[in-house]
Amino acid sequence: MGRILVILQLSCCVLGTLGGNASLCAQELSDKKLNELADACRTRAKGALVRVTAGDRTTEAEVHLTPLMKYTDAPRLIEMATLWVWQHDGLPVALQKVEAYRGKEGTKWLHCFASASTGLVEAKWPEGRHFQAGKAGLEWTPVKGPAPQETEAGRRRQLKELFRRFSATSKVGDATTSMISARWRGRCTSIPRRSKASCRGSCAALPRTARTPT
Repeated sequence: MGRILVILQLSCCVLGTLGGNASLCAQELSDKKLNELADACRTRAKGALVRVTAGDRTTEAEVHLTPLMKYTDAPRLIEMATLWVWQHDGLPVALQKVEAYRGKEGTKWLHCFASASTGLVEAKWPEGRHFQAGKAGLEWTPVKGPAPQETEAGRRRQLKELFRRFSATSKVGDATTSMISARWRGRCTSIPRRSKASCRGSCAALPRTARTPT
């Protein structure tokens, strides 16, 4: 019997101001500039203070210093985008996206923050911004699954098999959109421990709701 995330409500807090011109998207950035932007994203992530309250206990979460994903998106003027996770007791408790946008007057920054904890998450940023969750960011429900295999390779295969049983949708108002197209169904990729891939990669959108398979 395992645990699976079934509901993740994204509470986004915009900390930057967007701007720019579509004609700027054709400009390519050097590897040096991309590395500088990636380092700046890490600095901004490290600057956030995240605490989790469960019952009468409040603890400080720790940010994982390697982003879950890193990519660029020239058509949307995104020079660098990164996704960070905060952990406590081996589990994720919060997620934050840090994006650098290209504008006429220089780089503009945007942050989106979400609770991923069964407790109440609070976050503070150096510039004075504040996030306080009014309820848990997710719920867990047990699902039937095989006993974990002893080897890492075996557990990875099991994770891929479980992954194929789920789908995800995004709901905004009355509109519900599938977050996984037909060509992605049945396909699963894992994040390597050490990646040498270029940061000019692709992004998988975070689902607002994940449901158990029927």
